[in-house]
Amino acid sequence: AIFDKDKKPSMSVSAKKGSRVATFKWNIIDGADGYIFYSASGKSGNYKRIRTIFKPERISCNVTMAYASSYSLRMRAFRISEDGSRIFGQYSKVKKLTTAPAKVKGVKARISGTRVNLSWKKVKNAKGYQIYASKKKSGSYSLVKTLKKGSVLKTTIKNKKNYKYFKTRAYVNNASKKRVYGNFCTSVKAS
Repeated sequence: AIFDKDKKPSMSVSAKKGSRVATFKWNIIDGADGYIFYSASGKSGNYKRIRTIFKPERISCNVTMAYASSYSLRMRAFRISEDGSRIFGQYSKVKKLTTAPAKVKGVKARISGTRVNLSWKKVKNAKGYQIYASKKKSGSYSLVKTLKKGSVLKTTIKNKKNYKYFKTRAYVNNASKKRVYGNFCTSVKAS
């Protein structure tokens, strides 16, 4: 097949809930010998190569990215010419992806009268935290508080419902200001 270097690959990228693994999917470009994937993060806009695939029949791959980070992602196909140099195709359209923050660690819950004092360790790049509570460890958990600052690492909850178990998760905001949540920590019993 003739390699059409003017053809743009169509690419999609997604990440599972709570994950930092980017899943790329794309259409095969006729005559290509492989594909290269690039990412840019932050304001610099400098694209770096993050993956090269030498299997032209492949249509998906996974790349582990940093937690709680926003990326611009793109790809292009290439053909290896007879002298071993690469002929590159057009770049795909740029896709944006924000990965989930890491799991919250070091959660402590202390009962103090009718209140519960909670604390946890900072999650890198978190924009805020959500706290859920339940009466039973494997019961249904209700959202009891949202903290909209990543720097806040403790809070107090009025415990009218006599909750015994607490779990928390961090979140970041993506490019369209929607929240991307990390996975919940293991539930902690208040003592």
